[in-house]
Amino acid sequence: MEQANNSPRGPELLAFSIMNPDQSRAATAQFIPHPQQQFSMTEQWKEEEEDGCDIYVDCLRHLPDNVSLVRCTTKVINDLGQDVYDPQKMMPRVEESTTQFQKIGAKMEIRGIVLDPSSLLHISFSTID
Repeated sequence: MEQANNSPRGPELLAFSIMNPDQSRAATAQFIPHPQQQFSMTEQWKEEEEDGCDIYVDCLRHLPDNVSLVRCTTKVINDLGQDVYDPQKMMPRVEESTTQFQKIGAKMEIRGIVLDPSSLLHISFSTID
């Protein structure tokens, strides 16, 4: 005895969704293949050596109570983990800072290099208890 089909989908949709692994997937492919290249990153990413970016680190907030001093290190790395630009170390202004709100007010200018689209900004904080 056959069970009743209580699905809102008709039998033709149920037959389409249940697939034998030996069947060809061409008829049921979810994505239509497009072998032509649609764009290239070098055409889309045009940057001159004069172009660049500025990175501002204003302050560090909501630090734990046991932190007394923080050093902020910023660097730009590529997808292989190599430094693209020299790392810069920033220290807070002790006169204007508290333990949970440390003012740094530093700027890192990245100029004179052509950045790869896969470049990554890495900011790390080293603390002293």
